[in-house]
Amino acid sequence: MKYYYIDHPISFPDSFSITDEHANILFQVDTKLNWGRIIKISKEHQTLRILDDKISTYFPSFTIKDENDHKLGCIKRIFSFKAPQLDFQYKGYYIRGDYMTQSYDVAQQATTMATIKHISQGMDKVEIDILKDEYAIDILTFVIALEAHKALF
Repeated sequence: MKYYYIDHPISFPDSFSITDEHANILFQVDTKLNWGRIIKISKEHQTLRILDDKISTYFPSFTIKDENDHKLGCIKRIFSFKAPQLDFQYKGYYIRGDYMTQSYDVAQQATTMATIKHISQGMDKVEIDILKDEYAIDILTFVIALEAHKALF
């Protein structure tokens, strides 16, 4: 299934929707500042994932939690003299391509799980083509975390 959201730098506070190809709202993303940066991904007013970045860390590091506040993993920036480097500790996901240009694949164990690309259809959008819908919330969480990191560089 393909998911879409309007391409924009994620800011704090912010709010935007993830839709299907018919512009039906499937997920809501809300961000806020509260002793750090918090991103909540919800569906029908039920929080499914929380990305929590405490200000006490020098490099941005989003802890990924489920709706019951259980830690599922994290995505953090690591020190590098070259281009920004990220360490992924979330369900074995990694990226192939350049996430800074929004043209990349999300993979797990050498299998492509989703393709992300920037499209222009009157309004700039990001298209997330997820190959298996049962992984949708996890892949959307991963992509939103990448976008949040990109906005902080």
